This record gives sequence, structure tokens and C-alpha cells, in this order.
Amino acid sequence: TYSSANTYTITLTISDGINNFSVSKQVTISALPQLIADFTITQSSPTSLTIGLDATASGGTGTYTFTWNFGDGNSGSGQNISHTYAVAATYTITLTVSDGVNIVSNGKQVVIDSLTPITGDFTITQFNPTDFTINLNATASGGLGGYTYTWDFGDGTGSVDQNPTHTYTTAGVYTITLTVSDGINSFSVSKAVNIQAPPPPPPPPYASSIPVIDNIGELSPDLSPVYNNGVNNGLSSSAFAIAGDQTAADSNFLRTIFNLDPGMSDAASIQATIDRFNTTGSFTRSSVAVGTLTAQDLLNTATNPACNGVETLLQCEMRLANGSIVIVSIGYQDAINGLDNGTFQIQINQIVQQALSRNVIPVLMTIQPSTNPTVNDKINAFNEIIITTAETARVPVINTWRAMDELPNRGLTGETPSVDPNGAGYLSNSPTAGANARNYYTLLTLTEIVNTLFTP
Repeated sequence: TYSSANTYTITLTISDGINNFSVSKQVTISALPQLIADFTITQSSPTSLTIGLDATASGGTGTYTFTWNFGDGNSGSGQNISHTYAVAATYTITLTVSDGVNIVSNGKQVVIDSLTPITGDFTITQFNPTDFTINLNATASGGLGGYTYTWDFGDGTGSVDQNPTHTYTTAGVYTITLTVSDGINSFSVSKAVNIQAPPPPPPPPYASSIPVIDNIGELSPDLSPVYNNGVNNGLSSSAFAIAGDQTAADSNFLRTIFNLDPGMSDAASIQATIDRFNTTGSFTRSSVAVGTLTAQDLLNTATNPACNGVETLLQCEMRLANGSIVIVSIGYQDAINGLDNGTFQIQINQIVQQALSRNVIPVLMTIQPSTNPTVNDKINAFNEIIITTAETARVPVINTWRAMDELPNRGLTGETPSVDPNGAGYLSNSPTAGANARNYYTLLTLTEIVNTLFTP
């Protein structure tokens, strides 16, 4: 192997130990092509920390090795390789190519621009404060892209989904942490979510704990003077008045032909009560104080021609009926109208006091249930007012609400009390329809009043 190109004379000498023979010839060694090396740099974006390097070589002996210096203290080998820098900067990349005889180097610069800092955020969707399930939606920007998302829900669990849904098992304030990474850098953000315990269920309606029929015997010390004063002033113990809203105006309420179940344990007593009040036409007369009325309507000055122009509608009805009892079924229309509880309480008390001031025994009725949840909530509140007002004034109350609420479909057909197939006048000890239950318990209350307070 010659070390350089030239023309050389090659001499061969042959010897047999005695004689020698020499022959010479010339050989020309031409110069090798110059060894040349180059490379290209591939970068997906100016801020990409990863580059691709592709080397080419020519000349020389044709057998090459490729060695790289990346300019950041790291090196590598191979014709086509990639490298990832740790930080943005300008680097000089040097390629060294050897063909086993000669070595050539080539250098180029690559500029890695500064990355936009990686950042992330997320939103929490919670449909209501007592909803234990939340939806999380993450966003990220900056960095290298290709993000991964790691969640810590604050309860010992987590997720790697970008937009996870999570359900907590107990109420509390939890710190949710999202960590976004681009493979090199990461960013974390935390937010708190308040998972509230659902409120306790509302207490059962006050009326649900009150008997359907009041204890007239227990009330008799307070009611007897009212009755006696009324009778002594000309009131009839065989007549009653009716005042109230559409529930009192219902044609199925007391204004019907009664058909008693022969098996009723109290059939004889109830029939005697029916007969007693039939003598004055109390079941058939038209009240001037029933209709789509409010409690205030009963307290307003009556404009009915049958009234005297100075009395309230309630007072007018009691005067015209001239009975010892007034049955008051009011509050349903007020509940529909959304009357405030305080005003209703004042009005109910005034209704009771107007009756007592005329020596008439007021028999209050709780309001029937409603299929409208909002109206029903107001009815529950009004019924408590009706019951407590009766308790304070020591007057009877018929718990119509409970009587109907315990029946199939709450004793309703739509918003109207349901009717037994035998008619609203069919009475039994265990009514199954709303209208029949109202009639039965009203007559039973009238019977208890007659038997306990009235003289024959």
C-alpha cells in the first residue's frame, strides 16, 4: 500500500543461490477522490427540541464511519440519527466521517427557539351542589404538544383521561389537581370543589300525624258554652252553615242523597244526624259563602243581595243558615294563589273568631291534597296553620287531607276528589274514594258534636 499517489518502479529480483535475475516495471498510483461529508438537519418546528440528522459521504475509500458531536456535550454515531436537546439555544453540530484513511469534518448550527411555557387549566361542571358526580374538562397549551393529563381528585383516586367524570362517595371539600406534561416539562393547577350532603328529607306533613276526627269530648268544656249561648239566642241545633272555596262548593260534598252501608258500625247514629239536619234543609240549601273564594273573600263585606250590606260574607252565611255550626273548608284557592303563610294564619284566626263571636261552632277542615307539587307544599303549610289555629281556639278540625292522602291516588281524580262507583253519597266505615271520605268524616264529626254537645 502506497501512502500517496505517484509513479513507482517495481523491481523483481530472482536468485537461485548462484545467479540472479532482475526485471523492473513501472506502476502509476492515481490520487483517490477527495473525501467529502455533508448532512441535513430536520426540525418539525422552530421550537422543537428534537431534530433529525441525515449524513452523506463521497470520495475516499468508500467505506465510511459517521460520528456526531451535537454541541451540547453529547455525541452519537450512525449515518441517520435523531437527538433531543434539553433546553432551547443555538448549537453547533459537527459530523466527522472517516473512510479508514482520511477523516473529514463538517459543522452546522441549529437554532432551537424558546418554547412557550406549558400551561393548563380545567373546568368543573357540577349540576347542583348536592350532586356527587362532576365532569372535568382540561385544556393545555405551550410546550411541545402531545400532552398527557394526570388527575388527582383529592379523594385518593385519579385519572389519565383528558375529560374524565368522577363520582365522590362522601360530601366534603376536595382539591382537584391537574398535571399536564409534554414529555419534558409539566404544569399543575389545582381547584377546590364543594360536594355538599343533600338536605335531609323534609319532615312529613304536620297533618299526617293528626287524627282525621277530633276528640269532641275533650273539646266539650270549651264548646258547650258556645253552643248554649247560641241556642239561647235563637240558633238552631238542627242547622249548619257552609263556607269555603271550590272544595266546599263541590256538588259531591254533603249535597247528595246518602246511601249508608248496612254494615256500618255507626250507621244508626249517622242516619239520625242526617235526619236531624234534613229537617232544616241544611244538606240542600245553597250557601252564599261558597265558590272560588279565598279566606279574605269570607272576611270582606258581602255584596250578595241576601246580605245586609255591613256584614262579611261569612257572617251573612251564618245569619241566613241560623245554625249552631259552620263548616269551613277554605285555603285551596289561597294555596293556588301562593298566599303567604302569615297572612293566611291571620285570616283563619279571624274566620274562627267571627264564628265564635256569633256563638257558632266553627268546624275547620284541612285542605285536600293536590297533584301539583308547588301547590301541595303550600297546602301542607296551610294545613298546619288550620290545625294549630283549631287547637288554640279549642274548636273541631276534620283532617280531610289525611283522610284522602291515605286513599288510592290520594283520593283524587286529577284535582277533584274521586267518587265511589256507588256515588258520592255512599258511606261506609272504610271509604276508598275522596268525595266519599269527606262526606263520611264530616257526618261523623257532626254526629259526635250532636251526641256530645246538643240536647235532644
